[in-house]
Amino acid sequence: MIARLAGDEFIAIINPAAGHEDVLQTCERILSVLQQPIIIEKHRLTINASLGCYYVHPNKQQTIDEILSQADIAMYKAKIAGKGCIIECNSF
Repeated sequence: MIARLAGDEFIAIINPAAGHEDVLQTCERILSVLQQPIIIEKHRLTINASLGCYYVHPNKQQTIDEILSQADIAMYKAKIAGKGCIIECNSF
């Protein structure tokens, strides 16, 4: 599921994710799709994005606010790193 939080900020919920590789592969696919050119009446548009990843371990108790706060930190680190980056802020 992907939802818009505000402005140019979106969140993706990947469930179930068996591990790090599943999440990274999904992030790479999202970036690949976003980078495909969009043609509208002979105009070519391109989109770039950076992704910040935060994994929630199934045995770790966290509130929605804590999860979103950590995801927000990951996103800002990805924005600083530049377009097309995937930044992970924790691991399984």
